[in-house]
Amino acid sequence: MFVHYYRIENNLQLNFNLITMKKIISTLSIALVVAVASAQTPTWSNDVASIIYNNCSTCHRDGGIGPFPLMSYEDAVINSIGIKTQVQSKLMPPWKPDPNYSHFKDE
Repeated sequence: MFVHYYRIENNLQLNFNLITMKKIISTLSIALVVAVASAQTPTWSNDVASIIYNNCSTCHRDGGIGPFPLMSYEDAVINSIGIKTQVQSKLMPPWKPDPNYSHFKDE
């Protein structure tokens, strides 16, 4: 009877250890996924704003030649689909004209 009780107790302990281990692994897996996802998510202030300000805002500002301003996060969000399309098609930012390529009359 002692041997039978010992086996049951060991099985219960083994099952408890397996359940505990599964919970620990699940928790660590979730924490790892969250950490990786948050580490790869760009932010406006750390990653995007400097790109917009250095490459777009000289023209895309109030009074500039760009058709809409890009001076804030809200401006970028409102125009995000157009920005993505223009950048992926390489239409923006525009190329710098070569001053030696052509001249205008009376220049």
